[in-house]
Amino acid sequence: MTLTEAATVRIHRGTGGYDPDEAGREPGVFLGSGVFAAPGLVLTCAHVLDGAGEGEGVTVVYEPGLPGRTLAARAVVEAVLGDPDGRGGHHPPDLAVLRLRDAGPHPCVLLAHRPARTGSGAEMRYCGWAPRGDRDAVRIGAGVTVGGTHDHGPARQLIRFVGETPREGVSGGPVLDLERGEVVGLVKSKALAQPDPYQRNAPPESGGYFTDLTKLSLLPRKSGLHHELLAAHDRYHGQAMTGAPPAGTWTDAQNRLPATAAARGRDLGPSELTRLLARLGTLPPPPDPMALLHMLRGLLRGPGLVARPYLWRDGIGLLRGARGDRASQLELYLQYVVGALETGGPPRDPRHEQARDELCAWAEELSADLDPFTRSEVLRRIGPLRNQPLLPPADGPGGVTPHEPSAEPPAARTVTLQLWPSGWDMEVVDWWIQITGPGPESLPETVADDRSGTPVRLLAERAAAELTAAFDAADLDGAPALFRLTVPLGLLRLRPEEWPLGPGGRPLGESRPVVIGCSSRTPSQWQAKRWAAAHPEDGAAGLRARIVDCDRGNPHPLPPDRDRLAQLSLEAVPVLCRHGDDEEGPGSVVEAGFPISLWRRRGERAAVLDELVGEVCGELHRRAEEETEAVRSAAALPGRVQAWRAAVAAGDTGHFWSAGLSLLYDPPLPEEDPLAAL
Repeated sequence: MTLTEAATVRIHRGTGGYDPDEAGREPGVFLGSGVFAAPGLVLTCAHVLDGAGEGEGVTVVYEPGLPGRTLAARAVVEAVLGDPDGRGGHHPPDLAVLRLRDAGPHPCVLLAHRPARTGSGAEMRYCGWAPRGDRDAVRIGAGVTVGGTHDHGPARQLIRFVGETPREGVSGGPVLDLERGEVVGLVKSKALAQPDPYQRNAPPESGGYFTDLTKLSLLPRKSGLHHELLAAHDRYHGQAMTGAPPAGTWTDAQNRLPATAAARGRDLGPSELTRLLARLGTLPPPPDPMALLHMLRGLLRGPGLVARPYLWRDGIGLLRGARGDRASQLELYLQYVVGALETGGPPRDPRHEQARDELCAWAEELSADLDPFTRSEVLRRIGPLRNQPLLPPADGPGGVTPHEPSAEPPAARTVTLQLWPSGWDMEVVDWWIQITGPGPESLPETVADDRSGTPVRLLAERAAAELTAAFDAADLDGAPALFRLTVPLGLLRLRPEEWPLGPGGRPLGESRPVVIGCSSRTPSQWQAKRWAAAHPEDGAAGLRARIVDCDRGNPHPLPPDRDRLAQLSLEAVPVLCRHGDDEEGPGSVVEAGFPISLWRRRGERAAVLDELVGEVCGELHRRAEEETEAVRSAAALPGRVQAWRAAVAAGDTGHFWSAGLSLLYDPPLPEEDPLAAL
């Protein structure tokens, strides 16, 4: 039995139902495969769970290391990534984490700390369990080669492999990279049926698909599960090196690989790397993934990274092999580890203090092989770290200290979801997500890019995991990121403030500022002038709300052309009282060059609003004018509108006038230079 097979488990339906407190010890119907990733934690595919959601129970059957002996343990579904696709499966990434309630000792696989190889020809091996009757299964496995990524349809996030087609039940089993000696993914499915014989890049008739385990970064950061799972995994393998199991350790196996021999003398060996990751796994998680990204770019002296880092281990994976000689490679690791210690601040529990001291000693030892200048710089930075006192434990999630209420909150970042039509159909879109820093010099960072053609009606559901990960990366303590949905004119009807993040989640507009922008507007000097007037340097904008489609409760059409709208003053903020739902109203405001506007979305309340037209419209007109004039700069409007939404959600009748308001808040685009194309 290989190390991978020993950690591969069977997943069964709990005989007592999905209540983990009632699930029996005897396994129920066999569902599929999974793998031990850390002590007490199992990874599998979401579709294997046969509908069991977060908090529900299943049974995990595994072999504790003795031939022929199996144990059944109750497990609860801790997290699910990927929504059901309506056909018995799940959309990518199709991952789930199970937590065992009463497991004994068990082996764990070695999970990759770098993205899976996607180039054709990379040799892999998958393993899992195939059913033998309803309640039993037999272990199987097969060698395969990578055939690239699946590049059409919703499954574009998957990696294709060519070779033996996985049998039923193998889904959720591990995929091992034979060259690197680490598990890089989970089996997702067999090769998909070809929908169109003329479609390019058709899937093969044999083989299947697996999900790259870097998709675990989509686990909500605030839950702490992503860090908990991988930190426990790294500590497990570090601890395993202190023993001598009969089958050897994963580090022993990696030491025998040809790739290890080829890299010897140029990089850390498997033993050194395992110890380093175990020590980093004892530190609190990075407080700001965006700052981690910029640290790595500074070390690598360039923007190109094959994946986004979220944990300290991710940075080690991105730095591996970046330099051609051992001294330069060690310098990268040293600069990174010292930067991690400086970023984390003083230790807050004895375990963190011990890890800090061990990492400082490790850095001092390795710096002896570097040139005197680099060595002195490393030692200079280590000195203050060793003298940091032990502080009281942090109260924030993941050991992060909450923002002090008395301090000035940091400027917020912006998460932008931009849509554009996928072909000619405006109701099917491609999209990407970008994060932009608060400063005017900040450049957008693309964190997700989906060109698979998403129906607009399913957009909020399909983009939920990627948006959650983007917010986790962009949010700062005391400053949740602003969310901007940027759409073409034909989709200005969308209401992103009402989107929930995940099933049963709160609407976005209640928890963070949410605005809308238009990607197909024509750049104009008037838009830039209006934006500048709304954001004066002295902070005294003098904004004026102007109702442009309703007069004392009697609706009348918008001005027939944008020229009449453009006659409003530079400080004017158009308010749509009656036409916020149709294309004509928002489109006219945008085409007239207004970067800021309030639109009331009447939606299902239209009939009620028409009956109370005088009373309801009058209150909106009055309060919109008062609230807008009270704002010194338009930069405060997104936060002010969010506060109104939260008040309405809390049942505050004093803010019901603002129900359904959307905010256009769209920085101007630079005008095109007519000579640029010459």
